[in-house]
Amino acid sequence: MEEKTEVEFVSFNESTKLTTCYLGGWRCATKYIDTIECTKKEAKNFEREIELTKLLPKQKNLIKYLDDQKIENINCLFLQEYDMSLRKWCDCFNNSKSDIPVPIKTKRKNEGEKGIYEIFEEIHYISLEIAKGLKALHEKNIKYGEITVEKIFINCSYTGTLSSVVLGNFDEAELCEEGEFEREGDLIAFANLLQTIIHILLPGNFSSLDDDKSNDISEFEKFKKLFLKCKNKDDPISMEEVVKHLNDMKLLPEFEVSNEYDDKKNNSNSKKSKNKKSKKQNSKEKITDNKDVVDDNNNNNNNKEGEEEKGEVEGEN
Repeated sequence: MEEKTEVEFVSFNESTKLTTCYLGGWRCATKYIDTIECTKKEAKNFEREIELTKLLPKQKNLIKYLDDQKIENINCLFLQEYDMSLRKWCDCFNNSKSDIPVPIKTKRKNEGEKGIYEIFEEIHYISLEIAKGLKALHEKNIKYGEITVEKIFINCSYTGTLSSVVLGNFDEAELCEEGEFEREGDLIAFANLLQTIIHILLPGNFSSLDDDKSNDISEFEKFKKLFLKCKNKDDPISMEEVVKHLNDMKLLPEFEVSNEYDDKKNNSNSKKSKNKKSKKQNSKEKITDNKDVVDDNNNNNNNKEGEEEKGEVEGEN
């Protein structure tokens, strides 16, 4: 009988069917289902998801399978744990009361138009990482299905900067037979994800990606071009082409606007530099002055000692 790794559950979440637990002492995320309360179809679908997750290629943009066990009536799928979902990370940009520390949110709001370009850099990074994950799946004839910000998981630094983006939750994914794989569904899902992320991070700033209306921000037009390519059912592109398109997409090439924030920052740095130089100069002058005083004192002492010795010699004579 196969030995099972010791599992310690932290809590159960009935709404998401996700929990955190310790698997052999290592903290991980767990997706679970109650085999008594669920239907036969739900149980079968969960078994299929487990088997498919085991087959996932080892690629940094796909969630990592760790183990699966049946503990009494609970069937568990153990996965690598991430900081949060992409939905939670995106929401912090529009929620000043968010408990997620994102100092860059305030900075971007203060920087106006330049901030919009920087947010497009974040959108570009997220899109490229997801496209790489989908490319890895398509190479194994795996179709992902609907892509939502709730199904994407991220790691980020304490400042909110993204460090990894992965596709998770493979409940709708499907392993296709050779020759039966169709990528159009995933391309449309990816295009819809682009639209969703832009609307969340830049609410009210832009028209829809499928709108004919042009926008002054060149970065938005670049994403619109990719969006329309992914939506084109008559001439569908591959995820490999999507990755290439995003890799070739250059952001902020000619953006050289000097704004009030940068001016203040430069002036502040200039003042700090001047103050440092002034302090160094004053310190040098003070050291020189002190040296001169010491030299004068030494000279005076030497003169006094000389005069005393001279007096003693004359007295002896």
